[in-house]
Amino acid sequence: MTGGTRNIAAHSVPVAERVPSAAEHAHNIHTVVTLAAIAALVWLAIYAGQCWWFPYGKCGRCKGAGILTDKPGKHFRRCPRCKGARRLRIGRRVLNHLTNARKDPS
Repeated sequence: MTGGTRNIAAHSVPVAERVPSAAEHAHNIHTVVTLAAIAALVWLAIYAGQCWWFPYGKCGRCKGAGILTDKPGKHFRRCPRCKGARRLRIGRRVLNHLTNARKDPS
């Protein structure tokens, strides 16, 4: 700077960004909601397929082993949550209920 004047070309001046209109903003929200709905439907279809082909899931406590240990290699006992049996998935229970409701409408 010489003589108390500023050289504007030496400084970077930010360019004002264009503000989207209300219609563009609504379109963006609509797109996000549509993509979220499609993702939810895809997830639901995959989960329904898993429930159909693999109706039993792993117990959350024993990870499907049916037994628990107090200390590694010491004492084995039956899992109190699943009692050593396989656990029917919640989605499969819903499918079974819908199938039974369709067969017996009363």
